[in-house]
Amino acid sequence: MGWIPAGLVENRFISELEVQHDTSVAHLTHENALNWGVVSNELIAIDDYDLTRSWARAFDTTDFDGLWTRLRFSAGHGRGLSIFGDQGPRSWPPDPRARPLRHVLETGMRLLIVDPPHSSSLTIVDP
Repeated sequence: MGWIPAGLVENRFISELEVQHDTSVAHLTHENALNWGVVSNELIAIDDYDLTRSWARAFDTTDFDGLWTRLRFSAGHGRGLSIFGDQGPRSWPPDPRARPLRHVLETGMRLLIVDPPHSSSLTIVDP
């Protein structure tokens, strides 16, 4: 659409987390990934979590600790590291370098974040 509603980025931050141990990850963006039947763009774009969990279990049983893959909502070049673990929320230590997502999108990526209009700027029209 060329713009992002402010509500989607509100109270979200960008943090850097250090992996605390050596990991072996499946490189899903490698040119040979398709030879193994992996279509990484499909894995990041679908909402069928049963399917993505079954893929994760398959990688986990082959001794991979995670996945290196494309990011669903990136400009195309972004990559992400997903580390396997127990289900459920995590409690991460606070990151003093965390940056508000809105700031990153507006300044670093030059994307337009649109705040909802104030009610005083709206005109109510009878149907």
